[in-house]
Amino acid sequence: MGEGHAGEARLLQRMHTEQGLDVVRLNPGFVYGPGGLLRSAFVEQARKGRLRCIGNGSNWWSVHVDDLGCAYAAALTGARPGAYYAVADSCPIRLRNLTDVVTDAMMLPRVGSGPAWLAGLFIGRPLAGDLVPGGRNPDRRGTRLAAGASVLRRIRTGGGPRAG
Repeated sequence: MGEGHAGEARLLQRMHTEQGLDVVRLNPGFVYGPGGLLRSAFVEQARKGRLRCIGNGSNWWSVHVDDLGCAYAAALTGARPGAYYAVADSCPIRLRNLTDVVTDAMMLPRVGSGPAWLAGLFIGRPLAGDLVPGGRNPDRRGTRLAAGASVLRRIRTGGGPRAG
């Protein structure tokens, strides 16, 4: 979540608390699938030699775009006002594993890690905080909505949408 999104989330939560606005927030991990950022955020960065695992990579990530759509539909019909959900696959992948799977698939050397504070200079502190455990990572807060199949399997097999 970038700084703009983080500010909007705080505003919406405050409006819920102070004015009773019916707000439900969903915070997905890394969204992958058609139209996702896997190619630009991982593959292209690896190809350019700029991919790094931010922090130690132990945080859980990932939700397929189709599963995220299902989570939004479920939230619209069944979530309580003021709820906050972290959305991830039922078999999420750790950031360290994701970077290794990408580089292995590209037959490139595995990449090192970089501190979140340094990444924050380039991508913004809130987004960098989402990428490390103990930061603003969604797997530490909220109710976890798990959906879909393993991102690891999807990445290794070319990653189409979930069947069924």
